[in-house]
Amino acid sequence: MNPIPSTCPKCNGPFVHGYSIEFGGPGRVDSWVEGEPQKAWIGIKVPPTSEHIPIATLRCSDCGYLESYARHEFAAK
Repeated sequence: MNPIPSTCPKCNGPFVHGYSIEFGGPGRVDSWVEGEPQKAWIGIKVPPTSEHIPIATLRCSDCGYLESYARHEFAAK
């Protein structure tokens, strides 16, 4: 098994470990949260003080390759 990389292969910036979550209800939003997920009674605990960064997925119109990014500018307007 390959080790988890610590830097981005595209820009050499540092990776920060986290996880993606979906906030429920109509118009669900995928977000990224820093840290390790912790089990809750149902699902996972999300610290109330944690920053939730919106996730957008870009698709190549030629080959269909997908790449996801967590950036503040992807927040719903």
